[in-house]
Amino acid sequence: MEIKYTRKFLKKFKRLTDKEKLQVVKTQDLFKSNVKHPSLRLHKLSGDLYDMWSISVNMRLRIIIYPKHDFLQVIFLDIGGHEIYK
Repeated sequence: MEIKYTRKFLKKFKRLTDKEKLQVVKTQDLFKSNVKHPSLRLHKLSGDLYDMWSISVNMRLRIIIYPKHDFLQVIFLDIGGHEIYK
């Protein structure tokens, strides 16, 4: 699986605490090894974000992703709390 990142994602990632950054890296590694792992809480979004998915980093942080080619390539679009769904 290839993962790419938007500028928006990288900008927000830089603002996270060191602990949160470590959690994001661990989440990404888990995602790469097992997309369907239950702790990721992977789910498809609806509404204006209908072609995007969400994974959970922790109880507060979510990552919005856009998968291509059956998850062979994934773009990490945004990261943050529930405000990123707006």
